[in-house]
Amino acid sequence: RLGKQVTDLSLDAAGVLTVDGAACDYDVVILTVPVPQILGQPRLGVLGNFVEHVNPDVVAALDRVTYSSRHVLSLAYEPGSDPFPHLPWTAKYFNSGVVRFVAKDNLKRQRPDEAATILVHTNVPFTIERMEEDSPWPKAEAEILADLEEKPGPIPPPVEK
Repeated sequence: RLGKQVTDLSLDAAGVLTVDGAACDYDVVILTVPVPQILGQPRLGVLGNFVEHVNPDVVAALDRVTYSSRHVLSLAYEPGSDPFPHLPWTAKYFNSGVVRFVAKDNLKRQRPDEAATILVHTNVPFTIERMEEDSPWPKAEAEILADLEEKPGPIPPPVEK
């Protein structure tokens, strides 16, 4: 039963519950999820009482973990195309605005014949401000695209976002 998504981890009769509803007992469970999910924050947490059995100093240390969170928008184009042929760079950092990094990802990976993909990363505060929103993506996408238009210029419509 490796590779199951755990929804509840309790150190009592319930044991481990997985997303498919299976209940199992294990001698060892290795969690490979971000710390906020382990600690049950904010809305994607693993349920259960297992954290109550962890050394409080360890829980406090885990609670201090922070992430450099960013929104990333991927724009896909036809294979072999270069949606920004006028730009002399494959990847570039920007010092201001919502968009902080843009890469012609297939070219950055030295694969010009694959589908052209533009990856757009936002700044950290932009993402943190939207962290608790239920569905931040539609508004965030519009803001990212608007800022992107100002940086390298007009954006051709992608085949896929």
